[in-house]
Amino acid sequence: MPIFLTEYSSAWILVALLLGAGYAALLYYKRSSPWGKNWQKALAAIRFLWVSVLAILLIGLLMQQFITRYENPTVVFAIDNSASILLQEDSTKINSALNSIQQTAQNLEEKGFDVEYRTLRELENDSLRNNIDNNTNKINFNYTSSPISDLLKSIQSEFENRNLSNVVLLSDGAYNQGLAPDISPYSFSLQTIGVGDTIPKKDIILKSLFHNKMAYLGNQFPIVAEVTHTGFENREITVILSQNGKTISTKKAKFSSNPNDLKSIEFLIKATSKGIQHYVVTIVPQEGEFTKQNNTAHAYIDIIDSKEKILLVAAAPHPDIKAFRAAIEKNENYKFDIYLPYIHLPHLRTTKLEDKYDLIIYHQFPDKMGRPLPVLEKLRKLTSAELFVIGAQSDYNAFNSLNTGVKIRPLGNQSDKVIPFWNSNFSKFYLTDEQKSRFASYPPALVPFADYDISPQAEIMLYQRVGNIQTKKPLVVMSEKNGKKAGVWLAENTWQWRLNEYAENKNQEGYDALLSKIIQYLSTKEDKRRFRVAPTASQFSTSDGVSFDVEIYNAIYEPLLGQNIRLEIKDEEGKTRTYTFTNNASPFRYSASALPEGAYSFKATTQLDGKTEVSIGQFTVKEIKLESLNATADFGVMRRLAQQNKGNFYTLNNLQVLQDSLQNQIPTPTVFRNEQLSEVINLWWIMLLIIGLASFEWGVRKFQGGY
Repeated sequence: MPIFLTEYSSAWILVALLLGAGYAALLYYKRSSPWGKNWQKALAAIRFLWVSVLAILLIGLLMQQFITRYENPTVVFAIDNSASILLQEDSTKINSALNSIQQTAQNLEEKGFDVEYRTLRELENDSLRNNIDNNTNKINFNYTSSPISDLLKSIQSEFENRNLSNVVLLSDGAYNQGLAPDISPYSFSLQTIGVGDTIPKKDIILKSLFHNKMAYLGNQFPIVAEVTHTGFENREITVILSQNGKTISTKKAKFSSNPNDLKSIEFLIKATSKGIQHYVVTIVPQEGEFTKQNNTAHAYIDIIDSKEKILLVAAAPHPDIKAFRAAIEKNENYKFDIYLPYIHLPHLRTTKLEDKYDLIIYHQFPDKMGRPLPVLEKLRKLTSAELFVIGAQSDYNAFNSLNTGVKIRPLGNQSDKVIPFWNSNFSKFYLTDEQKSRFASYPPALVPFADYDISPQAEIMLYQRVGNIQTKKPLVVMSEKNGKKAGVWLAENTWQWRLNEYAENKNQEGYDALLSKIIQYLSTKEDKRRFRVAPTASQFSTSDGVSFDVEIYNAIYEPLLGQNIRLEIKDEEGKTRTYTFTNNASPFRYSASALPEGAYSFKATTQLDGKTEVSIGQFTVKEIKLESLNATADFGVMRRLAQQNKGNFYTLNNLQVLQDSLQNQIPTPTVFRNEQLSEVINLWWIMLLIIGLASFEWGVRKFQGGY
């Protein structure tokens, strides 16, 4: 029965009633009317009623109700539908077990239990939840991994604070993703059904394949296969590397008498073709192997022919140049040249200044001694990114005229000895705390004793620290103006930083990361394309769809929607799949269907301002074979799971015992009693009553001639 409350003192209800009575008396008391006394009293009562109710609602009348809900106990059947189940257990036995589970579920529902199913696939797609509808024939044992702990944790989270009677897990106990399922107990009673064969199978397994994702045209790169076995002691195997059906290399290896022997077999390959190259490593099958599914692995390597070109220009040799060169050439993506305009030595690599460069580094150039301006004018036409390294031989006046974002106003001919410290507000890129912490141990470098003017487009990356005093003077500055990026490095003799870092840490990660991030920022070109289509990952799984991010802009780079887009995806054999779609949101992501394993190229086209815009690229699709790497059931895990969670372990042979145990349980519903507090003014029938009474009063008065 509902209870009515009010936000204010209940005395206001009396005021509301008096207001209604006063309004009715004022309108109808001692007043001549065209209707009789009975109608006079009835209309006065109606006026009193709806005015009083309306006034009471305005003071915040609340209605308190207690709602009782009964929830039946739920039994969840969790099915490990990974591919390893059918790999090691007869499908007839599995189907018989599923039919028994389905019959048990029907009996439980007849007794008053709720029954639900959960499988591994639902972990990644919630829309599949509850789609089995008490029909286990819809379960496909083709999931490519076995995250059993994730399955149980998802059930625990979903049924928290609910009436969960039992969870029944059917699995082989072999997990290859996530945590060990028996690492900690769960909050529900868990019965386990073990399926599969616990006897190790005689098998040769290509366990892992290691390789770089990228290599450069003309270089050599390794592919390393790790091979293990069960039951093939002292046996020689043959491993073949092939591409496009042609054998590239063949190697042999012999297992020792150790039953856990692991062989690493390395192939060294030369990159001869650009683009994504597909290599296949295969172990020649041996007689008596349990399965051949784990004898093959695929490697997809992107062979590129576009190293970024960096030129260092210097007036004279200097130890800093060697430090810069050593740090830059650690990255194979960079081609590093040196140009000395005033010195021509045969042992120094030089350039003819004919090609464009991604970045030019000017080391103390323009300088005081030479005539750099004509050379500098030619150099600056070769790139849109520059890094100026300032030192004692730099010509400050000539440098200040270059509009780099920094102007130096020297205070005499002196230098300061400083070490760097990071500007925490710098936003262009980041270094790790470990890399930044190494700055404190650097020996002092020389910087001009000067005042500095920093343009609004410039951002200080490193400040100067003199002794223990952190100044606001810049040490390294980044700027961008009119599409041209510039960096200014105001320190000389920083080669000592790299040398000192190796002496203390046996590596130069801090110095090299600092210079690498600067070069990467300066040499990265802004993407000005108005139509961009890119895969959301460089590699997809055969069990997933392939998705693309799509960006389309108008002439002023505002998102453009409603464009018709044609996407063509071509496989290694030249077969093309065509998709058409329209971008109806920004950002927009298009998902194509799942594709077979292989290397693919794509071409996307659309019309912009009457012209065809094209976006191209590549990606790979790889089959995950985790399930074939271990075809042995682990009943120990299943027993521990049952023991830790107040349950019992069963096999397919004694499944009837589990059925009887579940069906003998008596369902006990859980009673939930919830308090519900609602504002009376929000009840539709209250407002309908007020409107009806007011309308009825108005209608009688109108009909009787009262208006």
